[in-house]
Amino acid sequence: MAALRNWNVLTSGEGSAPEVVLATDFFATGRPEAGFTDLAPLLTGGYAIWETVPPPVGTETDMTGTDYADWWLSEIEERRPVVRACFGYCAGSNYATTMADRISRWQQRPQVILFDPEAVTPLGMYGQFHKVIGNMSTVLSADEIGNAQRLGWVAQEQQSDLRLLGQELKGVFRREAGPAFDRLGIDDTRKDEFAATFGSFLAFLAAAVQIEPAPVWTGATAISSASPKNGLNLVPEAERAGLVADEVRFDLVHADLLRDPGVAKVVDGLLR
Repeated sequence: MAALRNWNVLTSGEGSAPEVVLATDFFATGRPEAGFTDLAPLLTGGYAIWETVPPPVGTETDMTGTDYADWWLSEIEERRPVVRACFGYCAGSNYATTMADRISRWQQRPQVILFDPEAVTPLGMYGQFHKVIGNMSTVLSADEIGNAQRLGWVAQEQQSDLRLLGQELKGVFRREAGPAFDRLGIDDTRKDEFAATFGSFLAFLAAAVQIEPAPVWTGATAISSASPKNGLNLVPEAERAGLVADEVRFDLVHADLLRDPGVAKVVDGLLR
C-alpha cells in the first residue's frame, strides 16, 4: 500500500486488510497531554489506527471545517478501507463525527468514540493560548508570561469570531514570546515558523465549529476525565442529558486520559 499523505499510521493492524480506526487530533511534539500515540499501543483489537495529519502550515488560513474533513477524507474515499470507528479528542470530536457521517454513505456508519469532547469557544481558545504561554516558564519570566496572558484575555473579550481571534492570539504569541526566542538564539525565520505552527493549531480549533451541517454527538460514546475545565465537564450537569448516547467517566486528569490502561480497556470493549 502506498504511503498515506494526510494520515499518520500509529498501528498497522493485523491481517492483510485490517479494519481501520480514524483518530482526529492536532498532535504536537512536546505537549503535556497524552495523545492517540499513547493510546494506540494499549489497544488490543488488532485494528489499524490512523491519526489525522494537519494541512501544511500556512495552507490552512482560509480552510473551513468542511475543508479539513475533505482533506482527510480524500484518501479514505480513494482507498475505501473498512472503518471500524472514528475517535475524536477535544475539538477533534466535531471532525470525527462529521467524518463518520460521510463514511456512512458507502459503508455501515463507524462507531464514534469521543475523548473529552468539547465545543470551541473564545474562552476555550484563550485557554489553549494561556496554557502554551504558561508552559514557557523556563524561558519567560513570570511578568512576561502574565503580560502575554493579559493581552490574550483582552483579545478573547473583544473578539467573538474564532478565526479572527486565532489570528490575534497568534500575533500576541509571536510578539510576546520574542524575548524567549532571543534568549535561545532563535532567528526571525524560526520565530515565524513557531508562531505559524501555533496559528495552525488555532485555525484547527476555529474551523471545528464551522462544519456544515453542524455535527451532533448524540450517537457517540464520550470518555470523560474528571478535569472541570475540559470536555463535558464544562456543561452543567442538568444540561448534559442527551448530549451523547453514553458517557464513561474516569477519575483522571484530562492530560492522562489517553495514556491510561483502564481507558484503553473500556475502548477495547466498545470496539468489540
